[in-house]
Amino acid sequence: MRVKGLTQPAANSGKGLEIAYDSAGSLAYIQSYDRAGAGSYTSLNINASAVAFNCAVTGTSFAGITGLAGTGSATTAAKSDHTHTYGVVTGTSFNGVTGLSSTTPLVAATTAVIGNETSAARANHVHPAQTTINGYKCFGGAGTSDGSGNFSITFPAPFSGDATFGVSAISTTNIYVVVTAASASGVTFQTQTRAAGTGTSAGIRWTAVGT
Repeated sequence: MRVKGLTQPAANSGKGLEIAYDSAGSLAYIQSYDRAGAGSYTSLNINASAVAFNCAVTGTSFAGITGLAGTGSATTAAKSDHTHTYGVVTGTSFNGVTGLSSTTPLVAATTAVIGNETSAARANHVHPAQTTINGYKCFGGAGTSDGSGNFSITFPAPFSGDATFGVSAISTTNIYVVVTAASASGVTFQTQTRAAGTGTSAGIRWTAVGT
């Protein structure tokens, strides 16, 4: 069957499948149309085990596409062999994220906050040392005492010169930790054996908390 004409059916003459050919424009039409009243397109089902389009897809009106994953409002189809370009995230619209952060990371706060920044944190960012918890000044560390069991620490700001805090320390199994000297600027610990009470080298961890 070959259709060679473009004559439209009379207005208000019902609905059906229409096939036409525009010889001047070398363009064929297949449409499901209801010509009652102002006229409107109706649904068209194409049932087959496979549908082959032996041409380049260049149109812009696949408006009824459904069943695709995700969301969106575009009405153009992606080509099956399309590729994405990889690179550093520097765009301006990643669900509200406008780029990479250039500000210094904050110290942990006493109250959790969601935040309202629109820049993403860099993978190797570092937060400042936390010197307060719930209003209390704190710091700590770890190390190994010398051969005589002595281990000294110097208090950093805001502890230096402040005597209103306490210091505690722990060490390995069967080792005592005692304070042998203390001032507002630092503390000296000694790790001692339980049996003899003599100084011996050992690992040590300490914590200081104050108001």
